[in-house]
Amino acid sequence: MLTKDEKGTLINKTKYSYKNDIQTQSIYDKEGKLTREYKRDIDGKTLESYLSYGDEKTQLIVIYKEDIVY
Repeated sequence: MLTKDEKGTLINKTKYSYKNDIQTQSIYDKEGKLTREYKRDIDGKTLESYLSYGDEKTQLIVIYKEDIVY
């Protein structure tokens, strides 16, 4: 899925993939750099989040993982 502004300029690209009942939503900026990624179970509960901000010199990466208890 592509997101564009009112002028038609690409803002970001979203890719979905599925494996073993886990949905992964990956969001890339207009340069193709992964900025956000979410992994969700079959019920839509977020199991893991990845967020990246900044450039190569001042990059902040935040990873959140849900404790899974069955």
